[in-house]
Amino acid sequence: MLYSLLAFLLATSLYFARIFGYKFRVGRVRLCSLYNISYSSRRRSFSIKLVGIKLHRPRRDSPYWAIIVMDGLDYTDNKCQVSLQRCETKLWILPVLFRFTAGPWIAVTLHGFTVFVNSSKANPWWVEGLRRNLLATILNGETIRLNHSNTKVYLSPLTKSMGGFSDEVETSGLREGEPPEELRVRSSLSQWHILSAWNSRMYTFDDLEAELRRSWVADRGSFVMIAKGCRWTKVPVFGQSQERYRKASTLQLLYALYSFPMNIMRLCRDPISAVDVYASRADITFGDFRLRDAELFHHGAVQMKEEYYKSETRYPGILEDFAWDMFVQAILATFQISAK
Repeated sequence: MLYSLLAFLLATSLYFARIFGYKFRVGRVRLCSLYNISYSSRRRSFSIKLVGIKLHRPRRDSPYWAIIVMDGLDYTDNKCQVSLQRCETKLWILPVLFRFTAGPWIAVTLHGFTVFVNSSKANPWWVEGLRRNLLATILNGETIRLNHSNTKVYLSPLTKSMGGFSDEVETSGLREGEPPEELRVRSSLSQWHILSAWNSRMYTFDDLEAELRRSWVADRGSFVMIAKGCRWTKVPVFGQSQERYRKASTLQLLYALYSFPMNIMRLCRDPISAVDVYASRADITFGDFRLRDAELFHHGAVQMKEEYYKSETRYPGILEDFAWDMFVQAILATFQISAK
């Protein structure tokens, strides 16, 4: 009787949802997986080819109990388009005890993550939050490592060369098929590690490329960022009392069981604190990008200038942090040129 009532309520809900423009469909259902899931409304659409869960018996060398797999995710609304080839979510059991993480119970791995934002005037809330978090880390965090930093500015002429004088002009963009623009500012970084002390997180980029394209006459531009090998990892911070428990296996187990309720409360209060993220490649593109629409960039440029000039005044002629100095010079050059 109860199952019949639930089925009737579900069928009624789906019927009225279709009347109001909402459509939900599941192509096939198996024991631990769903196939060809789609949802659409007047403002947004969402589809995913596969959602499945694989159970696993925890072992000391692999202490996780399940992996949630999602393939072929696509999301579209009036602000952005998002696609994800594959997402693997690994659920740990007592990860600190087995020293696999510094606290997070969930490890998320993303492959083929692509975001296209139509205009910087209307950012999705999660893009705004991601940019705010990353910008705060760049401004207030500590650069642990930076192997290489490079910034180039390409200026295309307004008219063709005259009088027989010509020079090489860079025409290829960061993406294939893009027409040459009058101004392009490209920055590239490799092996960039940033530590944010306030949340004990390490941001790691194996390779990071960003390109800003602007027109001399038309008030338009675009921004492309390609990041490879991105990691957002919790860094262990142990006090003397915790370190004492980590020395003996029995005390480790007792301390892990004792702290389990507190970890559950922390997970409910701040879910993102229980997650480590790795993305093999992430492509983020703004089709229409204007710096005056991004207030965070303005505040960031002002703070960068203040910190940079303060450091130059305090230590004249000495590079306190050569990585920070190179990075700030590149960012300042980008803002000064693109603001004109």
